[in-house]
Amino acid sequence: MAKLVLDIVTFSGICLLLAWIILFNRSTTDFLFLFTSEGVFSVISILGDLICYVGIAIWYLSIRKGNIPLYFRFVLGGIFFFALTDLYYYYVLYHHIYIVDSSVDFSYLMTLLLVAFGGLLAMRFDKTNFINSNELYSNTGRRSKELITLLCPIIAIIVQGFILAEFLMFISLIVIYIALDSYFESSIKNKDLLKRELQINNELECIIADRTQKLSETNMELHKKNKELSYLSNVDTLTQLYNRRYFLKTLDISIAKLDSDQTISLFYMDLDRFKLINDTYGHQMGDQVLIEISNRLARSTCENSTVARMGGDEFVFAYIGLLDHNSAIEMAKKLISTCSEEIIIDDYVFNPGLCIGVSIYPHDAQTADLLMKNADISLYHAKSQGTNKFAMFDFSINKRTQKRNEIELFLQKGDFFKDLKLFYQPQFSIPDGKLIGMEALIRWISNKNKIMTPVEFIQIAEETDQINEIGIWVLKEAVEQIIDWNTTYGQNLKMGINISPKQLDSTNLFKALNDVTQESRFDPQWLDIEITENIAMDSEYRLSQIFNLFKSIGMSVSVDDFGTGYSSISYLKHYTFDRLKIAKPLIDSMVTNQAGKQIVQAIILLAKTIGINTIAEGVETQEQLDVLTELGCEQIQGFLLGKPMPADEFEALFLSTQGEAFQSLGTTNTHLANFSLVPGQVPNI
Repeated sequence: MAKLVLDIVTFSGICLLLAWIILFNRSTTDFLFLFTSEGVFSVISILGDLICYVGIAIWYLSIRKGNIPLYFRFVLGGIFFFALTDLYYYYVLYHHIYIVDSSVDFSYLMTLLLVAFGGLLAMRFDKTNFINSNELYSNTGRRSKELITLLCPIIAIIVQGFILAEFLMFISLIVIYIALDSYFESSIKNKDLLKRELQINNELECIIADRTQKLSETNMELHKKNKELSYLSNVDTLTQLYNRRYFLKTLDISIAKLDSDQTISLFYMDLDRFKLINDTYGHQMGDQVLIEISNRLARSTCENSTVARMGGDEFVFAYIGLLDHNSAIEMAKKLISTCSEEIIIDDYVFNPGLCIGVSIYPHDAQTADLLMKNADISLYHAKSQGTNKFAMFDFSINKRTQKRNEIELFLQKGDFFKDLKLFYQPQFSIPDGKLIGMEALIRWISNKNKIMTPVEFIQIAEETDQINEIGIWVLKEAVEQIIDWNTTYGQNLKMGINISPKQLDSTNLFKALNDVTQESRFDPQWLDIEITENIAMDSEYRLSQIFNLFKSIGMSVSVDDFGTGYSSISYLKHYTFDRLKIAKPLIDSMVTNQAGKQIVQAIILLAKTIGINTIAEGVETQEQLDVLTELGCEQIQGFLLGKPMPADEFEALFLSTQGEAFQSLGTTNTHLANFSLVPGQVPNI
């Protein structure tokens, strides 16, 4: 600021002195003429010109580092030269040498054109980046200022001749200016050097303090940094709970120091449906939910307990002391109750769910890693039971988990199809006992020759997205088998296959269906698609698409396990299903429970009313068969007449020459003996 004031005073003085010499010719008469009525406007104009000239000159010469846009250069250049032209105009005017339409008038026009051209550039191009604000300024201005001040006495001597007094005045102003300017500049540089020196001294002091660590004052900053680093490495920054690293380290130490009569109860927790909150309301809202859950867990801690966030929506709570099995159960219930209370954030209300897996050291594990693993296994089991559940670790859970892992590894193999096999269970009509078809049921035969049913591995296949490949394999195998049997033995039997809900969401299934229908020997009427009641209860639009697709191909559609879900009778009147498969639990209850019998009777009557056949699943006793015949059920399937069996056994029993006697199992009454089949006649039933 001091340098800027010095620039203004010096340049103003030199310019006024130069104007006095050149414009007013060192004459007070010419100067006093300006104060006449004719010269007032001239005075204002000349002062304005001098102000513009001096202001622009000082601004340009004193500007710090930066980028001056081109348009701004043109505008200020035009104004600068306009001021010079105007001063020259008054000079020739006062000396009575002004000529109209001379170079003066031309100069006026050219300066205005420069201003106009700068305006056009400003409209055309970006007007940003006037000065780079990120650059450090030297605060020294331009070195050419001293040279420009020296030009002023030279111009005065050239134009008006040499006068010693005026020359000394110029030199005095210039010398004073250069001296003060050098002083200010030296002060600025000295200040910068001092600041830099202090900065270097501070840096050296920090280095010395870090190396020696002798003074407590120098150690304070280092201690603070170490404390921050320790905090960041041990604490979860979002929830302010301990993090996974710190918890595992502490758990190892606790186990090593644990007294022989103490236990460590580990509660591994996971929020239910937390991903839905993130996807629906955003991660910021999800973070707020995590913070609230963390606060609740922190308030639930007591002496000798530690709570930490393991990552994502998983937390862990450890208690060191004498906590028996029943006390651990109560603790788990308390944690679930605390965390499942509704959370209100802004205008949103959340009802979080929490599942917990519990493992106790040393009863369930001998190491920290195994303790964590067993708690995680228990957590997975708890989540499979529903929301707000907990599970205590036991070795049966571990066994189921190992079995699940075995199935997952099996499904990850590229050639797992070679271990799969289709079994077939016969279906008969009532009361004539005629074989009408079979249901294809998948089995996994392990390398230990153990047969695993779909109940054990289909759900895992759906979770791992392998169900689509398995479903297409089942479809192709079943179609090839029914083509072979019906063409070989001249039959018109129907093959039933189950379709998973996930398969219906895949375009691969419908492509495979179209492919099998291209087989010239295949009749679509030979295939019966069995969909679960849950699919039938799905949206009307989706069900309509599925139903119309199967029907357009020519296949029949059955509702499997009818009566086990939340049935809605309304969808039966909209879609022409071919069969209702009455679920086995209803068949089991109808003999011993009158209400169960009435439910089965109501289903059969309903189906007959709307023209749909009924087939009873899981018929295992003669008494069940008698009741079903009495109630008017049309078809039957179950262990009483045939268990699921491999294709060669099915063919030998029911289709080949030796099995022709069993293709029709009687026509007269409902007793099994009259079906021409009694236990023991058919091997392996």
